[in-house]
Amino acid sequence: MLSIRDKILKAKSQKEIDSLFTEFGKWEYVSTNTKTKVIRAIKQREAELTDTAPKKTTKKRKAKNDKSNPRRK
Repeated sequence: MLSIRDKILKAKSQKEIDSLFTEFGKWEYVSTNTKTKVIRAIKQREAELTDTAPKKTTKKRKAKNDKSNPRRK
């Protein structure tokens, strides 16, 4: 059984996303964490469907400066 979040991420159209969101809106007792995850999934899937998804970038590690904390020496 798929969660509502997984169903949203596998949705094939905007109409399907909207119907899942209305289903989610009928739930009475939902934690803040669940609400946040579902809303993020909706935004992500909508961006993927419209091809405006942000590209993932990798963070580069900064070179460690030996003089960054002179008190330790």
